[in-house]
Amino acid sequence: MKDVAFRPKTIIPRLSATFPDHVLVELPNAKHFIQEDAPDRIAAAIIERFG
Repeated sequence: MKDVAFRPKTIIPRLSATFPDHVLVELPNAKHFIQEDAPDRIAAAIIERFG
């Protein structure tokens, strides 16, 4: 994750505690606007999660 606004080491544990049924999809080359950096992968993750 290359996002400078959200640091994975601090935000991921907080998200896991807040949303225990979440699904983490890592996009190593994506930055803050993931829908622009990896639109196909984001769409696939949404479809996979919600059908």
